[in-house]
Amino acid sequence: MKKIYIVIIILIVFVGGILVFGSINKKPGRTNELPIIPTETKSNSNEVSPQSSTSEVSINIINFTFDPATIKIKNGTKVTWINNDKVPHTVTSDSGNLLNSPTLSPGQSFSFVFNGITTENYHCNFHKMMKGTIVVE
Repeated sequence: MKKIYIVIIILIVFVGGILVFGSINKKPGRTNELPIIPTETKSNSNEVSPQSSTSEVSINIINFTFDPATIKIKNGTKVTWINNDKVPHTVTSDSGNLLNSPTLSPGQSFSFVFNGITTENYHCNFHKMMKGTIVVE
């Protein structure tokens, strides 16, 4: 009978210790979530989309990529980038300032109407490996 009480007491002390030490590590404003680290993903994002015949096109920002990464559009097309990722991103021209979005929090979007024949390379200011190209024909 004493052995059962000793085992129960040891279990109570053990479980209590786990609860106490587990709560010490938690501080206000701090989460136990792992940081988001961008990784290269292999997808069809690098393929050129066929030329759009519509006047509006969307580019999905997800998993630290612009999807599609390269797209051909007609002059006068409105392109909208939608941040469906878990972290903020930007849409910024590689050279010049044709594309210069504000910081796009998750769920936000940025639109731009392309007027004039051009090829515009762009990136995310926060994640330089994120690149895209718009070909306006």
